[in-house]
Amino acid sequence: MKIGIHFFTTGADIGGGFTFGEQIIKAISQCSAAKKHEILIFTPISLSFVQKHEGFQEVIIPQEEATPFPTRVKNFTLRRLGRSVSSPLSALQKKIQEENPDIIYFIDPFYAENVDVPYIVTVWDLQHRLQPFFPEVRILNTWENRERMFSNVLGKAAYIIACNETGKNEVMNFYGIPSERIAMLPHPTPSFALEAGDGDLTVLQKFNLRYQEYLFYPAQFWAHKNHIAILDVIASLRAQGLQMKAVFSGSDKGNKDYIMQTAELMGISDQIVFAGFVDREELIALYRNAFALSYASFFGPENLPPLEAFALGCPVIASDANGVREQLGDAALYFNPKKPEELVNQILALSNVDVRNAMIEKGKIRCQTRRVEDFALGFFDIIDSFSAIKRTWK
Repeated sequence: MKIGIHFFTTGADIGGGFTFGEQIIKAISQCSAAKKHEILIFTPISLSFVQKHEGFQEVIIPQEEATPFPTRVKNFTLRRLGRSVSSPLSALQKKIQEENPDIIYFIDPFYAENVDVPYIVTVWDLQHRLQPFFPEVRILNTWENRERMFSNVLGKAAYIIACNETGKNEVMNFYGIPSERIAMLPHPTPSFALEAGDGDLTVLQKFNLRYQEYLFYPAQFWAHKNHIAILDVIASLRAQGLQMKAVFSGSDKGNKDYIMQTAELMGISDQIVFAGFVDREELIALYRNAFALSYASFFGPENLPPLEAFALGCPVIASDANGVREQLGDAALYFNPKKPEELVNQILALSNVDVRNAMIEKGKIRCQTRRVEDFALGFFDIIDSFSAIKRTWK
């Protein structure tokens, strides 16, 4: 089959969306020759991380036209219907008419379109339905845009990829999609973490850090990421005479100033490191030398940083959000994200060397069960299943 892969999340500083897409495209590209499929990558820029080969082709779409769904909506008709039959063809639709793929896979759901060929779409989460009160979901029509987008594209999707049973049930319950059209493919462990060395240890000097003296939390500054709970934990440990630092990496999405001001008011600013965007080698070193990954997010059902931490020998303490136990199993310690005192207790438990070593070993085993090659093979199973349907028309 001629398979289109739609990948417009092309900035490494964007976060997990880029990491997710990068590794999946690599794996699909590597498997495509053996599977005898032709792959078209619809993208605004040439992807340097993919090894080009026969059967692989990039289709470049002008970047100014490669905008997410909410930005494309410009008038009442489009706002109500996504794209009416009388509206101009999108840049992607034009390229689809030129290249004539049999099916399109939208890696990033927020760039999905109701196109005129069968398509597959990933659904990472539907937290706007579950937790609509967070400002990043509630303000500036974000809830309405997400709801419009999912309502527009999920109903006509040939298949929807959900990460686990929790994610699958949410798609079924919120949008009435039959279970047979939902495939479960867990988030794969990022290959860079599985293959990493020690990383750039100068990052420790850069931020005046020592081995195992800090909690690491790589997360953009959204409210739902719950950085505030980590501040509570640092203050609580300090009151007990324990000096633990916290390192926050990730870009500001509007909540960073609040976290900085709160740290100042709590008198713990000297124990909080705002690292900003860090490159991969720095990220690896921060994982390898941390006391633990403290993943405090209210959002599930799956997230990439715990898998990265597993692969890099960093123990994981994760919030007990919906679906997270499906992803991490017994390889993580858990806490209620509303109760920072539970995170304090897990940090104290992890101070036991035997507990720590056991969690590290479980993490290494767990991350090996989530390899990107398995995601790619699962993807091609979907394609092979659909090919029997697609051959019924020209």
